[in-house]
Amino acid sequence: MNVDLLRQRRNLIAISAILLIFDFAQVTITKISLLGTDLLVGNVQVLMICAWVLWAYSLLRYYQYWRAEEAQPIRLAYKKRLDTYVRAYTKAQAVQDSAGQMFNDYKIDRTGLASWTYTLQGYDPRHGSIKDGPSHPLPAWRLAGCSLRSIAHVCVHTHHATDHVLPFAMALAVPIVTLSTKWPWITQ
Repeated sequence: MNVDLLRQRRNLIAISAILLIFDFAQVTITKISLLGTDLLVGNVQVLMICAWVLWAYSLLRYYQYWRAEEAQPIRLAYKKRLDTYVRAYTKAQAVQDSAGQMFNDYKIDRTGLASWTYTLQGYDPRHGSIKDGPSHPLPAWRLAGCSLRSIAHVCVHTHHATDHVLPFAMALAVPIVTLSTKWPWITQ
């Protein structure tokens, strides 16, 4: 995570936390003390509008820096863990062909969103190359299970979810909490 993204993340979390605390604690501002001088607030709505504009700006800036990050660590961590789970399944499915060759690797062909096939592969010493073996469909229930386990692993065992997803979740909680505290009939 680069320094600019960290700064935008900090700003988004700070303004989101302030707005959430104001809504949960039902804080009302009557005066502000600035350098020993008391300022009486005539129209509190102006301060809240400014805070919401700052929140929207911070959310937009965090999103822009997040999109510009080239590494995409969440996606890479998810794919790596998914590959580990699918590889474990396919290794359990590995078979020997008629020549006694052991297939110890595989390749995946994605034919659709939930329709994957894997082709077992192994080194053929007779030809001195990698040989494709039999192809099998990866059951959709197996793929869904591996995907959910991968998501859970990335969320719990890596810092990527808290670094990248949590600021978005916190920012999106702000309007939901505000709407539910100001207008409770919306959430009923």
